[in-house]
Amino acid sequence: MSSYHGWVHRPKWMGGTDPLGPFPPYHIKLFSDTQLVLVGAQDYTFAVPFDMDGLRLKRVEIDVTTVSSGGDITVQVGNLTQAVNMLSTEAQIDAGDYHSADSGTPAVVNTSNNQVFHKDRLQVQITAAGSGAMGLAIILFFAPVGD
Repeated sequence: MSSYHGWVHRPKWMGGTDPLGPFPPYHIKLFSDTQLVLVGAQDYTFAVPFDMDGLRLKRVEIDVTTVSSGGDITVQVGNLTQAVNMLSTEAQIDAGDYHSADSGTPAVVNTSNNQVFHKDRLQVQITAAGSGAMGLAIILFFAPVGD
């Protein structure tokens, strides 16, 4: 196989040159742009599709449309099938910020609990909502074992 195609590509976030790489991120809008972020109101559960079988969660980002005027927003990702949290430090957006990349406390993926398999049930849980935040989304980055 040519080194220019297929499985040898690496996304930019893994040091490669491809904008997305072989496994595009999963971008999930949990609250619409005009919907207030609330704890527990929009826990989102989904089944791992066949094309993600055996992949590992590598990174998590969250963002909002309207910032929290007071208090942080935090999100946990859990694997319900395996009964584990996938983040040892939850994804967080500090009050007044739009994106978790600006947080003083970055999300940390638990490397002991980050592998997923076809039909595993994953759940995104809002554990803190801040005040007045609207339009929450999460981006999940997966990669093969070894990447």
